[in-house]
Parts: sequence; structure tokens; C-alpha cells
Amino acid sequence: MAESYIINGRKLQNKWPKATKNIIQKSMNKRLTRSNRDKILGGVCGGIAEYFSLDPALVRIGYAALTLFTVGFPGIILYFIMLFVVPEKID
Repeated sequence: MAESYIINGRKLQNKWPKATKNIIQKSMNKRLTRSNRDKILGGVCGGIAEYFSLDPALVRIGYAALTLFTVGFPGIILYFIMLFVVPEKID
């Protein structure tokens, strides 16, 4: 028999396989944090790379390219805002 949940007063039937539920639960618990391991300045690009499961070097190159080659992308200001807003990862 399928499990049922009550969300916002509505009863929902859970008919998903267990593997799908595990993937959904992992993605719901995922938070954007600054990296402790892949840190050059503040760990912002390293944290973005960990969140999206990408290579930190590619994220840094992409961020630098967007900052340097686009006038409308305030990359330096956004980096410092994220440095103070995004929490540091606690291991």
C-alpha cells in the first residue's frame, strides 16, 4: 500500500519508488554554502561548484569570464555580497 502524507491540509499519495524518494530527499536537504576545501578568496565559487557537482576550476573560469567580458554583470560586487550572505560550510 502506498504511503500518504498531509501537506497544507491536502492528503497526497506517495506512489514513487524508494530510489526516487531518496533522490528527492537529498536534493531538498542540499544547501548552498561556501566551501572549506576549494577556497581561494572566500570559497564562494568552490561552494557553487560543490552545490552543482562541477569542477571548481571551471566555475572560477566561468565567473571570471562573466565578470571581465560583460558590462552588465557586476561580478565583483556580487562576489562580496555572496561572501557575507552565503554561510560557510561546517564540517
